[in-house]
Amino acid sequence: GIFFFKKQVEMNNKVLQQLNDIGIEGTCVTGNPACLTLGGGVSADLCVKFLNSNIEGIPVLNVSWNHFGDEGAIKIASALQNNKTVCSIEFDWNDVSAAGAASIAQSLVNNKTLLSLSLKGNKIGNDGAVAFANMLLTNQSLHSLNLSGNNISDVGVLAITNMLKTNQTLHQLNISFNEIKGNAAVELSEVIKSSKTLYAIDLRGEIDSNYVTIIAKAIINSTSLIEVDLWTSFVSHDDAQAIVDTINKNTKNKRPAKPEVMQQTLDTEREKWRDKDTSQSTLSALVKLSDHKRSVVLPAHQATTDD
Repeated sequence: GIFFFKKQVEMNNKVLQQLNDIGIEGTCVTGNPACLTLGGGVSADLCVKFLNSNIEGIPVLNVSWNHFGDEGAIKIASALQNNKTVCSIEFDWNDVSAAGAASIAQSLVNNKTLLSLSLKGNKIGNDGAVAFANMLLTNQSLHSLNLSGNNISDVGVLAITNMLKTNQTLHQLNISFNEIKGNAAVELSEVIKSSKTLYAIDLRGEIDSNYVTIIAKAIINSTSLIEVDLWTSFVSHDDAQAIVDTINKNTKNKRPAKPEVMQQTLDTEREKWRDKDTSQSTLSALVKLSDHKRSVVLPAHQATTDD
């Protein structure tokens, strides 16, 4: 224990020195896995410096609330193409619209490092959603995508839904607080019902009331989902209980907490980092990103469980 703690301190000091060397001073690297937060109005250029440096030992990057806009997003997207160390990026609330989203999506087409991406609270719209859907027809490494609150409506939801029909590696999807209705809602329900690889879905907010029951029934018939969030959607008491029963059943059937593709990634990273000081933080990031728990979130008056 003492040896590991000493090695961890040495690694953290090394990382902080490398950050200082590229002009990122006075920052705090926190958590396990190690997360670097660059917020409070930092420039996109500083984020680009970090990504281009490929500093080992910081697998999680949070650059939310910097209001980069499309110009900053395009700069960061270019740096992402060459980054080999960051496994997870939070890019929330940065005033990114369709142009910036398209640039980020294009940078990830052949990316094999990034496992999790969040763009919550931007304004990518349908064009941005289509860009990410098209990217995920090729990308086989991204396992978690959060597009919550991005002014996405039926066209964007339908594009994402069609992508899910062929993509087998995206396991966590958050499209909450977007407009889900019409044919897109019907098609989404069919994908939810038939998918064998979608493990977690967040649909809070704006499901058209005419389609809540259709989606609820699809979740009830899912054999893969082990985490569901339908908060604010009116689901009947019977359907709510049936959803809880489905999640319990899927969990008890030992649907793997680490899908096979994630386990392969873990094995690859374990071999790659076996003799490096960064092994613990890198592997911890992968484990965290691939970890699922049994969870159902429904309106307060309905049945819930998260044990």
